Amino acid sequence: MRGEFYIDMFLTGLRGELCMTLAEVLSAYGKGELNRFAKDKVVGPRLLSVEELRSRLAGALDNLERVRTLLTQLRPPGNIVIDILLEREGYEVPHAELERLVRQRVEEVFRLAASREALDPKKSKAYDLYGAVLSAAWESEDTLVAAEWQLLQVLRRELNLTMQEHRIIEARLDRLQRFSQPTYMTVIDRLTEECIVFLVQRRDEPGGATVTHFVIPKEIARLIKRTRGIELDEQPFRELLEDLTGGQLYAALKRLGLRLSGDKAERVGRVLQSGSRPSSVLGTLNVGDLARRCRKLALRASGSKAELIERLVKAYEEGRPAPAEPEEEEGEVEVRAVGDAAYREALTDLTHEQLYRMLKRRGLKVSGSKDAKIEEALGGPYALKTMLGALKRPELGEICKRLGRPAGNKPYMVDQIVAYYGGMEGADSRVSPERLVEIYAALARLDAAAYEAIGANPDRLTIPMIARDFEKATVHTFQSVFHMQVVPSRAGERKWDGEIQGTDTVLLWDCKSTSGPAYNLPNAHQRAFREYVARRYKELDAPAKGSLKCFIIIAPRFADRIERRLDAIQPSPPIPFCLLEAADLQAVAREWAETRPGEVFPCTALVHAGRLTRREISKRVGLGTSAGAITQGVPL
Repeated sequence: MRGEFYIDMFLTGLRGELCMTLAEVLSAYGKGELNRFAKDKVVGPRLLSVEELRSRLAGALDNLERVRTLLTQLRPPGNIVIDILLEREGYEVPHAELERLVRQRVEEVFRLAASREALDPKKSKAYDLYGAVLSAAWESEDTLVAAEWQLLQVLRRELNLTMQEHRIIEARLDRLQRFSQPTYMTVIDRLTEECIVFLVQRRDEPGGATVTHFVIPKEIARLIKRTRGIELDEQPFRELLEDLTGGQLYAALKRLGLRLSGDKAERVGRVLQSGSRPSSVLGTLNVGDLARRCRKLALRASGSKAELIERLVKAYEEGRPAPAEPEEEEGEVEVRAVGDAAYREALTDLTHEQLYRMLKRRGLKVSGSKDAKIEEALGGPYALKTMLGALKRPELGEICKRLGRPAGNKPYMVDQIVAYYGGMEGADSRVSPERLVEIYAALARLDAAAYEAIGANPDRLTIPMIARDFEKATVHTFQSVFHMQVVPSRAGERKWDGEIQGTDTVLLWDCKSTSGPAYNLPNAHQRAFREYVARRYKELDAPAKGSLKCFIIIAPRFADRIERRLDAIQPSPPIPFCLLEAADLQAVAREWAETRPGEVFPCTALVHAGRLTRREISKRVGLGTSAGAITQGVPL
C-alpha cells in the first residue's frame, strides 16, 4: 500500500467538521506520489509545478461521477470498509484496527442474516421485491454499475429500507462474501490507489508514538454520502430533529407514515431508524417555518422551499452551531383574570382557525398542531381577554350563546366569556384524593379517560377540574403518603400550589399539567416563579430566610432543553429549581407506601437543581436497599 505520509498533528477532529481536507492531505505528498495519483486524472502532470499539480489533482478527485463509479464497482467488503470509516471521528481509523473492525462487521451481518429477528416481518413484501431487483442487478457481470446502484438507492428510499437491511439481504443472496484477508487487502489497495482512502501517519497525543491511520478526506466523504443518498451523519441529523418543535416533529412523522406515539426522544429515534432523509423531514414544514429556522441559524431566509431546505441541510452538515438564542425581553406580562387551566379550557373550545388568527394578530408563532398553538398562547404575555379580542363579533356571539351568556357589544361579550371560564377555577370532580393518586400521571396529562379506570364518572369534566384534581392528588401524596408537613394554597389563589415544611427546610412546589407538547417553562411562568420565590422569602422571618431551599416544578414531561430556560429565571435568593415528572413521583410514592408505611419522607431528598428522576430519589432515600439507609439529599 503506497501513498503514506507523516503529519505532525493531533487526532482532535470531529467527524465531518475538523477532519482532513483534500488540500491538507495532498500538501504533504511529494512530486513522485502526486504524479502517480494524477495518472489518468490530470493532463501532463510532470510538466506542472508541485503547487499547480496539487490544485488540479484536488479538483479532479473532487468529482461525483468518479466516486460513484468506483464505489459501485467495489467488491465486498469494500463498502463495509467505507461504512466503518464514515462512522468514525475524522473519517479515520488506525491502520492496526481497521481489518479487525471489518471482520467483525462482516460476521455481524451474516449473524443477522441468519437470525429471524433481524428483519421486520411487516416489511417482508418490500424485502422480497428489493431482493429480486438486487439479485437481477448482480447478474450483470457479477457486479453493479452506477445506474443499477442509483436504481437500488431510489428503491430503498421508496420501500423505506436502511443500508443495514440492504447488507442483510445481500448476505442472504450470497452476494456478500465471508471475510478473508486476501480480499480485504485487494479492496484496500484499490481504495488507496484510486485516492478514495489515504494513509496518514500522526501522533495521537503530544509526545506519543506515531500511528498510521486510514483517512477519507472531507470532500471525498461528502461525495460518498451523496452517492449513497446520505445527506447528514446521524449526530447532525439528530440535532436537526431535536431542533424541531413537538408539533413539527409530529407532522413530519404523520407525513412520513411513521408511528406517532411516544415522547420527543422516541419520535426522533423513530425517524433516524426509518432511513428517512433530512430533506424529506424538512419538506414536511411550510416555507414560513423553514425561513424562521434559517434566520435562527443566521442563514439567508429568502428563496424557494427547495433552496431553504438545501441551505439548512448544508448548515447541519458543516456542523454550524445555532447562534446563541437572544435573551428575550422581559416586557410587560398582562395580568390574567383566569389561571392556566381555565385559560387552556377556553382555548381548547375554540377552532383551529380561530387560534391561528389569535396568534397571528399578536405576533406569536402560528405553526403546528392545535395543541402546539394552545401552548404558544399560554406561554405568551397576553391575557385571555386580549387574545379573545382577535375574534369577530359574530364569533363571540356564538361562543356566548354556547356558554349561556348574554350577548352585547364586543367588549361586553369578551368580559362575559372571561368571567365564565374564570368561574371554573377551584371546582374539582369530587373524586377522593385516595383514588386520584392512582391516576396521578394521567391527571398531569389532563387525560379525562383515566377517570374510568378508577370507576369515577363525573358529570362534566373540564380542564380546570382535572388540573385541580392533579393539585389535590399532589397534596395527598406529600401529606398522606410521605407524611410530610404540607401547607397547600387555596384554590384559585395566585401563588404557588403549596409548600413542604421540614426542619430548617421550606420547599415550594407548583403543578403544571399539559396535554400538548412537553412543558417548556414559558416566559410568563419564569416571571411568576421568580415572583413566588421573592414573595415567600420576604414573608419568612429573618432567622428562617435561609430555610428556603428549593422550588419544585411537577409536570407530565419536560422539554429537552428546558435547563437553559431554568437558568433564565435567576430567582432572588438564588435557590435551585427541581424538575420532577409526575410518573416518577407516583412511582416513588407507591414504593414508599409499600416499603415504608408510616415513615416520614426526608424532604431534603427533593432538593435538587434540574431534572430529578425516580432512580435518583430512590437512591437518596434508600428505596430498594436495606431499611433505614436514608440519605438526606445533596448538601447545599
